[in-house]
Amino acid sequence: MLRLAMAVCLGAVVMSLAGCGNSEAVLINDLKQVGLAYHNYHDANQKGPANWEELIKFEQETGGDGASIQRVRAAGYQMKWDAKFSELPEGLANTTMAEKAGGGPTLMMDGGVVRR
Repeated sequence: MLRLAMAVCLGAVVMSLAGCGNSEAVLINDLKQVGLAYHNYHDANQKGPANWEELIKFEQETGGDGASIQRVRAAGYQMKWDAKFSELPEGLANTTMAEKAGGGPTLMMDGGVVRR
């Protein structure tokens, strides 16, 4: 009985915290989706897209809706366009793909998201 009560209490605490930082979690997920779309574009074209419109169009043509890309764009992120992965001297993990002035989660060329 005590275990059940503790489980219920723990569940309530977890549920109450689930909303904490939710907008940042959505942003991080959106950034990862942008990274995946960028990588898919690069795989198909041997270079990154030239701009937001090109990336969104590619995402829509390959079965996505482009919503994550549009949210990242609307959040004020700046992208590194036309990148060729083989020509990045610092490597994918050390090169920024998308960042926002003033800081926040940063998307790296390897698709990872870091805080800067």
